[in-house]
Amino acid sequence: MESRGGGGEGAAPVRRTIPNVIPRFRVSIVHTVFHRLASALALLLSLALSPGALAAPEAGSRKVALVVGNSAYQHTVELPNPRNDAAALAATLKGIGFDVDFVKDGGKAAMDDALRRFGIRAEGAQIALLFYAGHGLQIGGVNYLVPVDAHPTSERDLKYQMVKMTDALEEMESARVKLLFLDACRDNPLSRSFVMRTRSVSVGRGLAPVDATTGTLISYATKDGRVAEDGEGEHSPYTEALLAHLGDPVDVAIMLRRVREQVVRVTQSRQEPWDYGSLVGGEFYLASRPAESATSGAAPTPMSVGNTVDPVTVELEFWNSIKASSDPEDFNAYLTQYPKGKFVPLAQNRLRFLGGGGPATAKHQAPATVVPAAVPPSRTTIRAESLLPAGVKNFKDCEGCPEMLVLPAGSFIMGTPATETERVVDEGPTRTVAVAAPFALGRFEVARREYARFVSDSGYPTTPGCYVWRDSQWLLDEKSDWRNPGFEQTDDHPVTCVNREDIQEYLRWLNLKTGKTYRLPSEAEWEYAARASGTGVRFWGDKPADACAWANVADLSLVGMFGRWALHDCNDGYVYTAPVGSFKPNAFGLHDMLGNAWEWVADCYVDSYADAPVGTAPRLASDCARYGRRGGSWNSMAKDVRSGNRSRREPSLRNNSMGFRVAASITAR
Repeated sequence: MESRGGGGEGAAPVRRTIPNVIPRFRVSIVHTVFHRLASALALLLSLALSPGALAAPEAGSRKVALVVGNSAYQHTVELPNPRNDAAALAATLKGIGFDVDFVKDGGKAAMDDALRRFGIRAEGAQIALLFYAGHGLQIGGVNYLVPVDAHPTSERDLKYQMVKMTDALEEMESARVKLLFLDACRDNPLSRSFVMRTRSVSVGRGLAPVDATTGTLISYATKDGRVAEDGEGEHSPYTEALLAHLGDPVDVAIMLRRVREQVVRVTQSRQEPWDYGSLVGGEFYLASRPAESATSGAAPTPMSVGNTVDPVTVELEFWNSIKASSDPEDFNAYLTQYPKGKFVPLAQNRLRFLGGGGPATAKHQAPATVVPAAVPPSRTTIRAESLLPAGVKNFKDCEGCPEMLVLPAGSFIMGTPATETERVVDEGPTRTVAVAAPFALGRFEVARREYARFVSDSGYPTTPGCYVWRDSQWLLDEKSDWRNPGFEQTDDHPVTCVNREDIQEYLRWLNLKTGKTYRLPSEAEWEYAARASGTGVRFWGDKPADACAWANVADLSLVGMFGRWALHDCNDGYVYTAPVGSFKPNAFGLHDMLGNAWEWVADCYVDSYADAPVGTAPRLASDCARYGRRGGSWNSMAKDVRSGNRSRREPSLRNNSMGFRVAASITAR
């Protein structure tokens, strides 16, 4: 949860604790009405795995895997689950199209030979995947996989009796995508006996952190330096989660997030899987992509459920499976199935912007047949003049440019009265601001798709490092960036994890591309646009509980994530960011002016309006330490989701709840 001041995201980390993570539902996204219902119910039973391939695979692409499960250790404690874990993983991987080599209870010679074969098979493969379950050691900061016949008594023995993790990674190097899953962080008596014999060598708990090369993703069963559980059932908690989600037709990063959340839930936060490295060049699927499933031609098989199913849970599963879709038929299906459902306003609004037959009603009838386009329409190509408020015009200066709305001249009272609940002193004194001329403002927050075009066209060298909410605090994640802000996104979501320098480079590129002058809005322009001629606390009214039809905010889905914070008493359908335009607009036709992502403004922050510039001009300073941001975000409480609320942050800060919206003067148009 964010604070108004500057001591939040950038503050020194406090003691880390295991987060209380909200379980996320896993769903198989397909594109027929009945299959979506079947998928939602199937999640309450088990997930059927179907063969698939890498996103946009080449003809004849190969997916190869080496699966090793070591249980029968000869010189240390035997582990009951690894052989079961590996056998089940091997079968699952075969079921989704992998060429699998399975090694059970491998000694050093057997593991070396298997790695040699794996390296040969990995040459030119699209995906090379190695799963290892068994004992693992970190000695002197080096990670080792332990064969069943290992019995090291000296440091020299390590070379001849153990398998270095780096050696395994080298065998995968020629594959396009390298995936290493290690269920090898168990408490190991071998490490204790080894350290007794070899006092000069540092032997740590669990596995050491690693630096993965580009195109490599390494997943540990638990955080580095910690010990994972073997489990009391047939499989370890980590492998159980992998088995549940390997076949999900989603990007690998999303799949691993689902694995992490299941393990945290099952172990009651005693264990949390951890990932290293990154994949570049698009999304990567281990199983079939959703579109492939939808066009396979196979009719969905109705599923029967023996036990009573909670209808609220089923509806939520259904909504979660479609909420990021670009297919109008999905939202028509929801309205048909749930004409009085809790997400009806969101479905209706999404339909309007996807061209799905115009405004829908709660009494929605069976929809007419909708033929989906060969390529789903992107947010940047949607123009819906008929849906704009009377008198509001829109324009786009180029394909891929933000859609802009022309806001009329006028005047408004800036700031908040002393009687407003949750008012803060920097929101005053109130003043009347004249907006002397029309100006243009982005209809939506800048989407990830639009920012990606800038990065691609300009070659701008974006760097990782972004503050994310984790372990009940804001922490700097050196691997998070605008592509991977720490939660699931599509290209229609607002870009986050961008700082002032990133935004200025985007604006410079946009101005060169269009020959126009785009900029950030001033704080006065932003508040004028947010209020949209209204005088209430929020553009929809004064009740925070009404927010979820209008804004993506800290709602009941975040219970447990933020302790006892004052959440909105509603559910907006999203835990993190939502696709831009998912919620109803204000009277000017602008979406997400409150919630979704904080928006940077042009002004240097000053804690009073007493000496504010006349009109809408921004307050600037050459040595500005903190700039303004407005609107609140997906994790903002009601006190921060107000049209008059102000906040500020350091210009260098990147945060996964902060984005931006562009403005432009229109005098030269």
